[in-house]
Amino acid sequence: LGPLTSRFSESAIIKTCLLAMSFGFLALTPAALQPTHIPWVAVGLVLSVFGHTMAVVLTSQSTTRVGPDEKGTLLGVEHGIFSGVRIGAPAVGVALFKAGGAVAVS
Repeated sequence: LGPLTSRFSESAIIKTCLLAMSFGFLALTPAALQPTHIPWVAVGLVLSVFGHTMAVVLTSQSTTRVGPDEKGTLLGVEHGIFSGVRIGAPAVGVALFKAGGAVAVS
């Protein structure tokens, strides 16, 4: 990520990742309604790359805003939140899918 952050601001990278992920998930909506031959692994990989890039840049951005004695606490809380979201998101997705089908998930 070094070359990216030296060329673009962290805020621009975060906004780009959010925008790309939004378009990626929107692109999956029609595919979820009518199964096609879309390479699901490739789409998931691209979304994952943008998601992880955004997480790394968010961590970098947040650690520069606290003092050296608070960085460990911040990283612990931040990664705890990231883990909680990764644990809870599948349950929320399944509940949405059961409630409204593929349209509710996307």
